[in-house]
Amino acid sequence: MSRPSFFALLPGPFPCRRAGHRANSRVTGQSGGRSAGRIRRLSGKRGNKMSYWKVTELDLAVLALEARGAVDKVYLHWTAGHYGQIFDEYHLLVDADGSVYAACGSFREHKTHTWRRNGRSIGIALCGAYRARASLPGYTLGQAEPPLERAQVLISRLPGMIDFGPEPPLPAQLEALARVVALVCRGLQLPIDTDTVMTHCEAALEDGYGPCSNDPETRWDLWFLPNADPGADAALSLEAAQKREAEAFTLTPEDAGGRAVTLIRQLPLSPGGALLRGKAQWYAEQDRWLH
Repeated sequence: MSRPSFFALLPGPFPCRRAGHRANSRVTGQSGGRSAGRIRRLSGKRGNKMSYWKVTELDLAVLALEARGAVDKVYLHWTAGHYGQIFDEYHLLVDADGSVYAACGSFREHKTHTWRRNGRSIGIALCGAYRARASLPGYTLGQAEPPLERAQVLISRLPGMIDFGPEPPLPAQLEALARVVALVCRGLQLPIDTDTVMTHCEAALEDGYGPCSNDPETRWDLWFLPNADPGADAALSLEAAQKREAEAFTLTPEDAGGRAVTLIRQLPLSPGGALLRGKAQWYAEQDRWLH
């Protein structure tokens, strides 16, 4: 299925209440629990404290160009809040319908999105994953094994371990996030690789507070994500996989808690960082998409 554009957007300011700098969903227990309001449109021009605005591709290009040389890293998150709920510790947020919001006037602004990694970096988050849970079994490899290796051992059990909650990451939303990464990295003149573009989970695994770390502040944002691409599920025929992909791309925020949960659970899981970087690289190679 060809990847459509999700950026027919209009600018406008939005308010928000601030959330904590490591306040993304936990591996055990409920995620969320953060005090931020639903998006509502404000009158007047941007300029209020903690204002938010809906961005276009041109806006993203301008923001990235202005910060070129000052930003070296891009960290990807989810908010662990609701669809349509904005938090100001991220520079950009991608809502469930693919709309993109900026919580900054410049990518040079300091945000508290990723523990000990906020310098010379920007944070981009998916809106959603409220009450997402990852119930890890009581399995250990021994203290000598690093958290990353322990986490990899559990991959085969993931379908029964990960619950994205009533507001899961949606295919159109993931596609929009990948496109944002491609646009931003082009403007910043950064390659799209594991050195420059990481999920919060990947950063947490490196820094000792990811899945299987036993850290009370464990973070697993985008550890694995639902993958609607037809080639991701070898068990289905191409025709059946394409049909499922087309259906998955019809999901909207209004499907939260019902149809979205049912369809997302049918999709295979792929490592989130690799999935998003791969999609972003595809967009970066398509000049017709980036103009």
